Amino acid sequence: MDYDILISGGGIAGLTAAAAFGSAGFSVLCVDPAPPVTDREAAGADLRTTAFLQPARDFLDQCGLWARLDGHAMPLQVMRIIDAGGARPEPRVTRD
Repeated sequence: MDYDILISGGGIAGLTAAAAFGSAGFSVLCVDPAPPVTDREAAGADLRTTAFLQPARDFLDQCGLWARLDGHAMPLQVMRIIDAGGARPEPRVTRD
């Protein structure tokens, strides 16, 4: 099979791009060398929260994806930004 688009990377950006192009009618192949982690107890599970700001939410809605995610979403209450750059990898500035 021929593909219109190859997405390299099955993280949140790659999967979103693949779904968006697919919903626009393109034939898409998304590849990642690591198998997907589908169990929260599995090694390599990433339980971090992902915040979608309004433009990203609108984009997901236009692609037909937001309806599938909406039931799992919660409004953002606090975003904490920590600057840990510099010579020593330790928090220098924290803002909520």
